[in-house]
Amino acid sequence: MGRLPRELLTAAREAHGIRAAGGAARATGGGRRRDAGWWPSGGRMFGSKGGLVAALVTDRLRPHQEEIEQAVPAELALLEAVGAFARHYRRSCDAPAATSALSLQITLLDMALHGPELRSRLAATVQTQERHLIAWFTGRSHNGQIVAPHQAQRLVTALRALFVGLAQGVTLGLAPEADERFFADTACALASSAALLDQDADASG
Repeated sequence: MGRLPRELLTAAREAHGIRAAGGAARATGGGRRRDAGWWPSGGRMFGSKGGLVAALVTDRLRPHQEEIEQAVPAELALLEAVGAFARHYRRSCDAPAATSALSLQITLLDMALHGPELRSRLAATVQTQERHLIAWFTGRSHNGQIVAPHQAQRLVTALRALFVGLAQGVTLGLAPEADERFFADTACALASSAALLDQDADASG
């Protein structure tokens, strides 16, 4: 599927009660208002409400994959790659749309918690994006060895939790000391953990 039409994405946000104003977003109607004139056509195009939200999330995440590939050269060793990725992630917290992105993230999570079908679709979409990161870290050198896919998977799971928490703290003003170096140092410390990477394929499951 190609990049979604901008007007459709706007309609999707509005259908979920999301409004962007002055770089910030606010939720209306509990985030669950449905536009009777819009949902039928959206449902036909994407198959379901879950399909629409999955498409929305994919559209927001797709550009980041290209940015990551530019920010994290393929020839870097694991810790260098993790550090570069962490710095790239931290820079996104200073983007003009960071506040509205966090608002949208929270709204989508709230919707997912109240709808099993939507929750599974959202999870599948995020996991698809994570597979790109797993492949990007797999094969890099670390302590004289090559990072295996199951090790990269464990690392990506841990980094997701770390970066989401830190990014929320930065956006909300709870982590003023978390600059690019803080992100990189923390991520590299996590990636250096023997317990995280020195696991065989059976233990990783």
